[in-house]
Amino acid sequence: MKWHALILIGLFHTLMLLPHDLQAQHSDSSTSTATTYIRMEVLGLACPFCAYGLEKDLRESIGARDVHITLQKGLVYLTVPSNQTPSEEQLKDIVRQAGFTPGEIRYSSKPFDTKKAQR
Repeated sequence: MKWHALILIGLFHTLMLLPHDLQAQHSDSSTSTATTYIRMEVLGLACPFCAYGLEKDLRESIGARDVHITLQKGLVYLTVPSNQTPSEEQLKDIVRQAGFTPGEIRYSSKPFDTKKAQR
């Protein structure tokens, strides 16, 4: 009987804390930094090994996240925190140093449709 009472007290305590924890998580996500989405055309991308090298350079140089490369179309999609958005010249320099030719660069506050680029 004592164990049942302890279990009930534990459950009650957990349920009382749950809404507070959820509220704390919600407030943390609302204060997170905004994201900038970038789409770049890169001429000369031909193999996965080369694409991986460029991806690594972008991650290390500018802190790029969620890098997605479409070899067939020569497109690179990446995200960065808005307060760390690189300039077009920075991006072009990274692409050139990796041995490729930079093309058009677009910035957006909304994600690009990477599935559409694969078609």
